[in-house]
Amino acid sequence: MKKSEWSDKRITDLLREMPKIQDHRHPNDIYQNVSTKMVTRKPRAWIMPVFTAAAAIILLFLLSPGLLTGQFSSSKQNASKSADPQVKFKTESNENKKKLQPNVNILSTPKLAASDSLLKPTALYDNEVGNGKVLTYWIPDKQAQNLIPVSTTVVPDPNKSWMDLFNDHMSDLKEEQWGLSEYYPLQATLKLDQKENAVIADVRVNNPYTEGTNSTIFQSILQNVVQSNSDSKKIKLTTNGNPGIYFGDFGELRELPINKLRNRAYFLYHADGEELPYLVPAKESFQNIKEAMVAMEQDRPNDQLKASLGTDFQAFLAGIDNNNNTLIVKMKPNAKMEDNASTLYSFEALLLTAKDFGLEKVKLENASISKLGSFDLTVANKVPVGANYRSLK
Repeated sequence: MKKSEWSDKRITDLLREMPKIQDHRHPNDIYQNVSTKMVTRKPRAWIMPVFTAAAAIILLFLLSPGLLTGQFSSSKQNASKSADPQVKFKTESNENKKKLQPNVNILSTPKLAASDSLLKPTALYDNEVGNGKVLTYWIPDKQAQNLIPVSTTVVPDPNKSWMDLFNDHMSDLKEEQWGLSEYYPLQATLKLDQKENAVIADVRVNNPYTEGTNSTIFQSILQNVVQSNSDSKKIKLTTNGNPGIYFGDFGELRELPINKLRNRAYFLYHADGEELPYLVPAKESFQNIKEAMVAMEQDRPNDQLKASLGTDFQAFLAGIDNNNNTLIVKMKPNAKMEDNASTLYSFEALLLTAKDFGLEKVKLENASISKLGSFDLTVANKVPVGANYRSLK
């Protein structure tokens, strides 16, 4: 490049030759004018915040990559836990192990302890009667296959016999509510014959008990009612006060016997909607109590009855203490005996069967537990005063 020919002297001379320019403004005015022009040339106000924010984001990204990565990883893990309930359950179990433990116990099937209010007997016992009068009604089930004994207590009246009280409270029964057939009040008049120690059952000519199944059920109910509530020896049958009732399958009958209805074994019957099972006697009698206990180990599907001495209550007859009128039953070594409802119902079935054979107590030997509900198994226990207690209130 060619060296410039302009020297300092030449430039000075040229400047001196230029015309003079005078500015009459005050120096402050000149400064203000320059300052104003400088402000008008500044970047617009919205540019700086945006630039600052962008710079902050970039800086955060550069300085904290691990933080963002960790956040994403945590969100991803949480999403996985939500999609996988098993993972969520495990996490909560580890963090709240003590809190969740009681819930697990609640969800499991509870064992009914002796003090548990749910573990209650089905029958009525003498220590529960108080000043009441015990009455037992026999009610057909819904299929009319079994007669269910239902015991209750009523206020006694010194001027009334058990038969009077029985008649008075027929209409108070709640058969349908108890899962049974509506049968009472009977379309018959029942009264006592004190002279012959008998019960008289009188019907009208056009009564509903003369044909088919109704005939059999009516006779069985009369026999069971008299046997359960009194010591009467027979039932006298009359129609409009005249001897005899005509039954289509039997002809005319003037009396019904009672003694053949003893020595029965008790089984379990479950009515729809009922929490407690009913304990029901078999239709037939047994020669001895050992034979009855063997029968109680098997279901009776034709009658919708379940075994009352099942796998949870394996026992055999050890003998009878005639001096104390007590049935002695020995538990098998492998018996799975527990303080639960199943064992309780089996024991009550034994008590009721013993009662039907004329015994007063039952004593268990070799029992693996000492308490069963309210029963003390270390001593002989009294038989119930009535089966299947229900309140009329």
